[in-house]
Amino acid sequence: MKISTASAEKIQAALERVQKGCTARCYTAAYIAQLAEKAEKELEKTGLAKCLFHGATYTDGHEKFPAAYGHVPTGSVAVLQRGSSGWFLAEITRGYCGAVSKNGLRLTENAIDYLKNKISLKYGPR
Repeated sequence: MKISTASAEKIQAALERVQKGCTARCYTAAYIAQLAEKAEKELEKTGLAKCLFHGATYTDGHEKFPAAYGHVPTGSVAVLQRGSSGWFLAEITRGYCGAVSKNGLRLTENAIDYLKNKISLKYGPR
């Protein structure tokens, strides 16, 4: 669902379903909106053409806990995906902490190829 003020109630309802039974709820619709803003700023810093923003993902999830924690901690993971008209909440799940491969921005293969070509044109082949 698209991340906007109009869909805040739907996002909050989805978050409550996923975080049901949790002792601490880290995600709110407002926090998801902040993640979308952060992701957009990171995407703009890449220097990509806006037509290449589509398909990028931003993952925000649970961190790894020290072994001294004594329990198997779980947490929520939110995956945002950039569409042509803005950011969408693509997935929100619960999982074991430390299981997320990478938090942050991920670009599409087309976007990565564009940046590689841009760099090679600027600095030449090695």
